[in-house]
Amino acid sequence: MSIFNQFFNWGCRAEGVKLNASGSAFTSAINGSIAVSTEDPKILADGSTLLEMIVRNCSFAFGGLPVGVPVMSLDGDRQEQAPASSYRMNPGGEGGRHELNMYLRFEAAGLFPGKVLQSKGIVRLSADVSTFPADKQTYQLDGVMEFEDPMNPGPVLAKIETFPALLTCGS
Repeated sequence: MSIFNQFFNWGCRAEGVKLNASGSAFTSAINGSIAVSTEDPKILADGSTLLEMIVRNCSFAFGGLPVGVPVMSLDGDRQEQAPASSYRMNPGGEGGRHELNMYLRFEAAGLFPGKVLQSKGIVRLSADVSTFPADKQTYQLDGVMEFEDPMNPGPVLAKIETFPALLTCGS
């Protein structure tokens, strides 16, 4: 099967997600999904192949918290401004680096009634993978995920410090 001009959907599970919000710290598991569509590949000067992709959808639900079920989802209003997600295949085709770039929304009625927060910047999950599409591969968060109120941008109201996301292709 070709990986070019295709649609891929990964199931996502993350254990030990550290959320800080409203002056409280929580540890949770998250279940969700990420969907992307790939474009035509580009051969780069160093012999590597760059496969750009667009994140089309994602959603994540937190579990086991005393404040209800917070959710994160793709911020469709800002996603077109995000840098392309990519898989950069090493020369010779032996694995490469996969990066998923997203703007996210965060909704937690038990913490922020009536508000939908937005990520302050790009949220990037990345991993060095042996194949693409990667299956049963853990992706790490590049930096801290910070969320602000779009009606009062600036102050960080919530942040996620760890997000070790296990992606399972075709889920």
